[in-house]
Amino acid sequence: MERRLLRRPVRHVAVVEQGAVLVAEWTWRNTNTGDLTMPDGSVIAVTGKTHDSHGVTILEVKDGQILTARDYYDPPIEVTL
Repeated sequence: MERRLLRRPVRHVAVVEQGAVLVAEWTWRNTNTGDLTMPDGSVIAVTGKTHDSHGVTILEVKDGQILTARDYYDPPIEVTL
């Protein structure tokens, strides 16, 4: 699937560290700047609309190295884009 979204810098980050686990809650702003071709071949026309994606990243760290990384987020592509 080709995505044409203008991604702007992360707007909000809140970080909590508890021992070897680091949790970051974030918001990312995306703008539909071109047609989006969906997996089924349908096309969402350019709208210029902006959508905020909200998510959480969880890292497990040991000796300064990332052991695991997990991201949970709301996808930036919606029919309303």
